[in-house]
Amino acid sequence: MLAKVRIRPTGMAADMAAAGCLAVAADTLCQKVIEERERIDWRRAGALAAFNGLYVGGFLHVLYQCYSPVVSAVATRMAASSALRSTASPQHALGCAVVDNLHCGSLYIPAFFACVGTMQGQTLGEALALLQGEWWPTYTSCTAFWIPFMAANFRMVAPARRVQAMAVANMFWNVVIDYLAHRQLHAPPSPERPALLFRTEQPKTVVWPLC
Repeated sequence: MLAKVRIRPTGMAADMAAAGCLAVAADTLCQKVIEERERIDWRRAGALAAFNGLYVGGFLHVLYQCYSPVVSAVATRMAASSALRSTASPQHALGCAVVDNLHCGSLYIPAFFACVGTMQGQTLGEALALLQGEWWPTYTSCTAFWIPFMAANFRMVAPARRVQAMAVANMFWNVVIDYLAHRQLHAPPSPERPALLFRTEQPKTVVWPLC
């Protein structure tokens, strides 16, 4: 599998730049339009740009190349249909989307909360407490949005452009998810929502993961 991974420095740099810039654009839109802030929180925007540039643009540039071999290997081991093994089939693209969904739940979402939270000034304990309270709604919403999109991405987009296509979708998804997070900030605390979201001392806006 690793033998099939090709790191293209120019392509990775383009993916990192696209992911970082689009994250800043989306967060700026969220802060000014949805949250109606007078001043942009550049620390928050910078945290999102850094995380998305490095993780989405850099790490996913490599990881996306592993999805297809994983699906083919699983299909062969399970003696699945030839359509699932064929990289040109919609079944194979859906399989790649499912692999991506497993990655989001197990690695991406925890990494997002830990990294972006601490870069915004939270302690690691606060970030992990927020992760514990928000993992399930975040994962279910990401599943509903990203499995269909990623299936289309792996079906219709050239491999070299898949990260950038995902980064564009991320920009729109960030607007939606930030609206949901911002709405929750004004709801009263409940057993399902940790008090960390609603504390009044040095409030921190919650930014949900993009995928």
